[in-house]
Order: sequence, then C-alpha cells, then structure tokens
Amino acid sequence: MSGPDEGDDAGSPPDRRHEDEEFLASLRATGLRGPAYEEAGALFFNYGTGVLWKMVRNEQIWVELVKVRRARTRSANLSEHDKEQLIRDSVSDAYVLDFLQKVVIEDRWDPSRASLHTLFVRYCLGRFAEHYRAWQRRPLPWEILEDRQDLNRIGLSAEREALARCAVAELSLEQLAHGIGLSHKEIGQMLGISDRAVEGRLYRSRGQNSEHENE
Repeated sequence: MSGPDEGDDAGSPPDRRHEDEEFLASLRATGLRGPAYEEAGALFFNYGTGVLWKMVRNEQIWVELVKVRRARTRSANLSEHDKEQLIRDSVSDAYVLDFLQKVVIEDRWDPSRASLHTLFVRYCLGRFAEHYRAWQRRPLPWEILEDRQDLNRIGLSAEREALARCAVAELSLEQLAHGIGLSHKEIGQMLGISDRAVEGRLYRSRGQNSEHENE
C-alpha cells in the first residue's frame, strides 16, 4: 500500500470519517463499473463543479490557489466558455487521475486527515492550476496564422488548419477518436488542449451517454 496522500492538516470529524470509509468501500465493491459507480462519479463531479464555479465567480479561486501553493496570475480575458471548459476539464482530471487512481485504487487516503470532499476540492484546485497555465500558454488564432514557419514545420497550412478546426467543430470526440481513429494527442492539437483533457472529455461524454441510455 502506498503512503497516505496529502490533505488538510485538520482531521475530519469521526462521523464524516465513518461515512467516507463506507462510501469508499461501496465504491470499490462496484468494481468501478455499473450504475452505482456512475452515480458516485456524477455526485463527485457535480460537487467539484459547483465548488469551482463558486470560487471562479467570486474570484476566490486565486486565493485558494495560493493556499495550495499553485498561485496563478489572474486574467481578465476568461470568457464564460473558457471558464466552463477549464472547470470541466479540471474536475474530470481530479476525479479520474487523482481521486480514482490515488484514493480508490491505490488507497492513499488517510481518514485521520482531510475528508474525501475536502481532498477532492484540493485535487480540483491543483488540476485547475494546470489547465489554467495551459490556457495562458495557448497560441492565439492570429499567432497560429502568422507563424507560417511553424505551420510548415508541422505540415499544416493555414487553410488546412482552418478546415481541421471546422471538422472538429462538426464531429463529436467519439467520432474523432473511434470513427476516424485520431489519437488523443492529434485531437488535442486540433482543439488546442492537452491529450489528458481530451481523455477527460471522452470520459464525461461516455458518462452522459450512459445516463441517457438509462433514462
């Protein structure tokens, strides 16, 4: 068993700790598949999304990032779409790459420290810092078109890149990944996001499709 993962210094109350332990046991009992597993994932995803949205709207997010030693320079250029995508990608990564992997699979949660919800918010903040940094470094449209040398280096003319982006806009990620057979990295290059962000969006999409099928 790996060592306990980092959490807040203050321990969680005994009742909360017991509830968290029971929740983890029931989640592991699902084998990480099936309706109960999907329902648990939706609960955590909705919780993390709600918390991050509140922090972003009142700009508390920048204060919280300092607390977890992930300070970032705030930008006045974040559109509502940018905020939504940053939050969705951050929560997805926090759930799949951190919560499921570290807490559920590797059992790196110390119940004497932070509650599961507190730890999950910490994961979400860490992932938000990563995705926000990537967003800050993204090439702007005119920079892509002006950098002819780089476009030639990667074998894409400005016209082909524009067509590629239009194609992506018309197709779902599932069609790109499974129908056309593009890799996560190739899809990410077209969309201007990381391959891990593509993986997170595909995970969310599968969950949404599963919910529709069960309705």
